[in-house]
Amino acid sequence: ITYEGDDKHAKTVMAAMGLQSDSKGLDQAVSKEDTVEDESDELGPGPAKRYRSIAAVVNYMSLDRPDLQLAPSVLGRSMSRPTVAAEARLKKVARYLVSHPRVVYSYPAGKMDRDAEIIAWSDSDWAGCRASRRSTSGGLLLVDGGVITSWSNRQ
Repeated sequence: ITYEGDDKHAKTVMAAMGLQSDSKGLDQAVSKEDTVEDESDELGPGPAKRYRSIAAVVNYMSLDRPDLQLAPSVLGRSMSRPTVAAEARLKKVARYLVSHPRVVYSYPAGKMDRDAEIIAWSDSDWAGCRASRRSTSGGLLLVDGGVITSWSNRQ
């Protein structure tokens, strides 16, 4: 069985941020520096509406993409008052999508005739958000090497 999320949403985010498939990409959507306190200028009404719209698309994509699960949390912190720095973080996510426009899960057939190997990973960065001092935790559950579920949340 092969499963992949719809890559048209990645193209939507890239186009909205003025990027193309041959633009410079990134290997990381969110970094520790993206959690610092934001004191930059607020965006005007038009750019703020565009920010919210694109951030919502990234949030929707995160349902099918474990690699994007932290990004909507970081982007969502600025939904009420988007700033210039928040827009730069959104562009960083778009550059990540240039490098990784699609993710495919593959579940090989014929492995269920033996005992299944279940692996669970979890991690937390206690008080890792520099602005709010909240923790972010997440995890991943694999059965025979295939991702069954993943999660990321702030506490």
